[in-house]
Amino acid sequence: MVDDECERLTLGVRPLHRRHGIDDRLLDKLIRDVKRLEIAKIFLEVAETNETELNLYNGKDFVEISRRENYYNNPDGRIDALILAKNTSSKTE
Repeated sequence: MVDDECERLTLGVRPLHRRHGIDDRLLDKLIRDVKRLEIAKIFLEVAETNETELNLYNGKDFVEISRRENYYNNPDGRIDALILAKNTSSKTE
């Protein structure tokens, strides 16, 4: 956390436990904790090809604010990272 912002670095669920809503609940807890701590904004990055995670973040009102070109290695070449943000304070919405 820096000032009134935080960055989510890693959110992972073991393959055996995926598709049970665990990532959704973890993200909800992060958002609740951030609001409780009066942090105004959450930042994260996600591969532009990760549709599952993009759908999760879009469903939680994260919006794309930037892009890091050729950020991730991929067997087919390099892919961009999307920088997403969510306002969690009514002061910044």
